[in-house]
Amino acid sequence: MGAAVDAITTASRPLLIAGPEVARRNLTDLVEGIATSSCIPIVDPPWRDAEWATARSDHPHYCGVYRRDDPVMQSSDLVVIVGAPPLLESELRSDSGLPREATVIRIVDHPSWLDPLEERQIGVVGDIRATLEHIHRAPTEAHRGGSVRKSHVTELRQRWEARSSLVEPPVEATTSTRGVPIQTALRIVAEHLDENSTAVLDPVTATSALLDLLPRRTSSLFATGSGALGWGMGAAVGVALAQPDRRVAGIVGDGVFQFGVQAIGTAVRLKLPLTWIVLNNNGYHAVRNAVAKGKGARSAQPHPLADITDVDYVAIAQGFGADGVVVGTTDALRRTLSRPTPTDVPTVIDLRLHGQTTNPPGS
Repeated sequence: MGAAVDAITTASRPLLIAGPEVARRNLTDLVEGIATSSCIPIVDPPWRDAEWATARSDHPHYCGVYRRDDPVMQSSDLVVIVGAPPLLESELRSDSGLPREATVIRIVDHPSWLDPLEERQIGVVGDIRATLEHIHRAPTEAHRGGSVRKSHVTELRQRWEARSSLVEPPVEATTSTRGVPIQTALRIVAEHLDENSTAVLDPVTATSALLDLLPRRTSSLFATGSGALGWGMGAAVGVALAQPDRRVAGIVGDGVFQFGVQAIGTAVRLKLPLTWIVLNNNGYHAVRNAVAKGKGARSAQPHPLADITDVDYVAIAQGFGADGVVVGTTDALRRTLSRPTPTDVPTVIDLRLHGQTTNPPGS
């Protein structure tokens, strides 16, 4: 514990990754208090490890999602990880996925969550709340208001705000027959999820972009945390049951939809007014990306098992007794998302897209 407090006190550019246990144990206020008093930026785990909204995005020290491709994050000389296991997506676990020159503090309640690949690790194993309370009470005069720390927070916050800005970029046309440009579609979806909404994310290759775009509030976001296709369909049902007074949106990939389609029948029987937004890009792009990474130039060959074109998602929804609508333009997307949510029937939105997005490399 003493080594951890000393490292937090002396670091110039610390970074705090708030893991899923922060949300599960209601530690958000405590983590945000440490970030404020010690002038530390807070980030969520990367997309494969994100499960809950762990910090509020309107907190001035919140800086988005941890990214290996962000040079400012990688310049951090200390990383404090609270309530999270070793990162899942770190180049097939050949390294820890964290800044190479940084000291790493892991605050966990079980030794299995220490990372054997991390050489500069200070492990604090025990009651997470008690550990955070001790750190919060520790003297902070040595680092409070340090100009380097303030600049580190400011720069990371500005970089996240640029990624998450809901100012819509120029688009080709609102009546495109090819579908909605994917980045535009994600921004419109994020824009329409208000303080009474909860997002359940399982969009695979669009996950990281959505994590940057969606506002964070208590119990406002749930994600797979593992990448299991189909999880988002059934999870949306569970969240709708747990939060009957909130507007629940399951944002899923078209492949995810087909892995968990039976959830629609459950939602119909239970008369749950949730909405699934199917990001329809006509294929398993995660599979294509993995093949491209592994096969290099040979990946230019067709991948028929990754194509899932010509599926009528509206007909599938209606076959279960749900509502369904096809959306292929920005205007239609805005109109559809602005309609009142039905009170006793789920809805499937077949959101036709063109283009694709990928999660950051090595994240």
